[in-house]
Amino acid sequence: MYSCTSFGMKVGGGIGSALSGWLLAAAKFHASALTQSAGCSNMLTFLFAGIPVLFTALIVFIYFKLDVEKANTRLRAEKDHPLN
Repeated sequence: MYSCTSFGMKVGGGIGSALSGWLLAAAKFHASALTQSAGCSNMLTFLFAGIPVLFTALIVFIYFKLDVEKANTRLRAEKDHPLN
């Protein structure tokens, strides 16, 4: 199980790094430049603030859609009255 988690983290990290690089390239980021363009600055702000906010909102939405109490009630009923 640990190997699956490790693999998922490596793949996710690779995809995240590649996506960040592509977005910075699209914003014309130059590592050697003393100052960056406004578009590049906006992209950096989006990468560091916008994307985490979007994913947090998505996770909160998914969590609110989960009906944990209903699932717990169903699992307790199955535990008390097994089908066997």
